[in-house]
Amino acid sequence: MFIVVDEIDDVIDWPVVVNMPASGGKVRKYKFVGFFKRLSDEQKAALRKSEENKQEIIDIETKKASVNENDEEFIEDYLDRTMAVMSDWSGVVDKEKNPLEYNRKNFKRMLKAPSGTAIIHAITRAIGEIENGIQVKNL
Repeated sequence: MFIVVDEIDDVIDWPVVVNMPASGGKVRKYKFVGFFKRLSDEQKAALRKSEENKQEIIDIETKKASVNENDEEFIEDYLDRTMAVMSDWSGVVDKEKNPLEYNRKNFKRMLKAPSGTAIIHAITRAIGEIENGIQVKNL
């Protein structure tokens, strides 16, 4: 039975699979668990509107900024948008295998690492899977 609800008050855990390039054209998969808030259509619309307003400001400022400043703005914007949806993680560790606490500083550190683009892609893909009800398989 499918139950229609007016409000979503859910946080769900979802695998985030980071594909890292390896020698020989291969890919190594690394996985952590993200905890994501389920947003209503109104909340998503408000987030999109906020993103559009920020983008207008970024577009104006981009004409004056260097590439490094634009990268920093992109990371800050991505952090703002993603942390509005992702509330925690599990299975993220530093090089000594110590768990990293979910906070803005550690998240930013992860995004600025050499694997930052792959991490952004993995988190964005996980959010899309959740929003579209795509079943995760073959992990």
